[in-house]
Amino acid sequence: MRLSLPLLPLLFTAACRAPVDSGLDTSETEDTAVAGVRVDLGAFRPRNVVVVHVDTLRADALPRWGNTRDTWPLLEAREGWVSVDRAVSTAAWTAPATASLLTGTDQPTHGVRFFDERGTNYPMGAPSFVSYLADQGMRTALVTGSEILMGEVFELATGFGTAQGVGEEPGNAAGTVDVAVDWLDTLDADEPFLLFLQPMDMHAPYRPEEEDLFTWADPADVPFHIDDPTAAQVFQIVEALDAATTDEEHARLLAGLRAVYDEQALGVDRAIDALMAALETRGLLDDTLIVVTADHGESFLDGPPVSLGHGASVRNELVHVPLLFWGAGVVDTHLPCVASNMDVFPTIVDALGLAPLPSAEGRSLLEGCREHAFSALYFASAGVETLGYIGVESREAQVAYECQEGGVLAFDLLADPLATNLLPLADVPGGEALADTLDAYVAEVLTTLPALSCVTAR
Repeated sequence: MRLSLPLLPLLFTAACRAPVDSGLDTSETEDTAVAGVRVDLGAFRPRNVVVVHVDTLRADALPRWGNTRDTWPLLEAREGWVSVDRAVSTAAWTAPATASLLTGTDQPTHGVRFFDERGTNYPMGAPSFVSYLADQGMRTALVTGSEILMGEVFELATGFGTAQGVGEEPGNAAGTVDVAVDWLDTLDADEPFLLFLQPMDMHAPYRPEEEDLFTWADPADVPFHIDDPTAAQVFQIVEALDAATTDEEHARLLAGLRAVYDEQALGVDRAIDALMAALETRGLLDDTLIVVTADHGESFLDGPPVSLGHGASVRNELVHVPLLFWGAGVVDTHLPCVASNMDVFPTIVDALGLAPLPSAEGRSLLEGCREHAFSALYFASAGVETLGYIGVESREAQVAYECQEGGVLAFDLLADPLATNLLPLADVPGGEALADTLDAYVAEVLTTLPALSCVTAR
């Protein structure tokens, strides 16, 4: 395999922002709850919420989703996690994914679909759950290592009473937790709170904390310099893979890259565990719902269309993210459940005993899981927006369209979890029915955003 620049991550695309429409009419594609499958928190009733939104964490980096490496030893040792088998992000990069999480709405509704390098502030086009919870009397804080959340382009920090950026690399998760703990000490006794953390440890540059480096990776197999910035690392990875003379050498270098990526999870594990310990010391843990998820994953040439990084398609490893809920006394379980990241805050609000936010398109997972969830990737150039990829996932399969080329991508996720083998729809479990569902979703998106198009040849 030979790599070239088109395979590099398309993280940001210059664009002009299109007007935000009133949102999707989901009546045609809204699925029914899967019978008997829901997030069950038992008798746990939280007063406080901590959301750890780990940037660039693909689900299979964690043992619950198939990683044979013990990447989260401290958190797995804590009982009380309810994990969702297939949580799907609406987007494969930070800004639209985070907007979907915070508003409980899809990209056509909240309007944060692509990057605009002009630096103008763009608000989300849907109400934020953060503002809603603040109106219910909760103190709110954001601590993030992401320039996108704190930057001048998108107003993703809307509604937070406190918002602070942390620039430490590596160890960004530890830095966010230090700031978060200091903020907890400013709260009055029994004051309910929402704490939102966005650590960047899993994001490039691939640079584990010193104590974790080479836990699994052989230095001879790592195709880049650990201390170099992202652009230099990507260039080195491409050069090394292009220079590989055998399939075995190519696979060995990719395995070295993936091992370093997995090593970064150890620092995140320690940081979240330290935060839970700090909550426990302050007598807050037993009243706090902990939610751990991610905005998107990361691709290491997993399959067609191949890419490095994120933001280049809606492949499974890019939109399949971990989703875990922790509560005191909750029965530890891994659910055969499909969810969207739009469902996270509707579930939180339901757990708090509050009325749902009427504008949200997501559902409470306490009421039931989904049958399928959607994702899409929008581009824009010279002020013209295009729909690049759009997809749907069930527990068994993924179907996606390459909208400008008319390609159909179908994968059997049970037999092929990394989605490496492209199959005809007829060979994918429920493939034709899933494609029908995707067709209906595409029609809704194009009704909401009529300037766009998607070739859906099957």
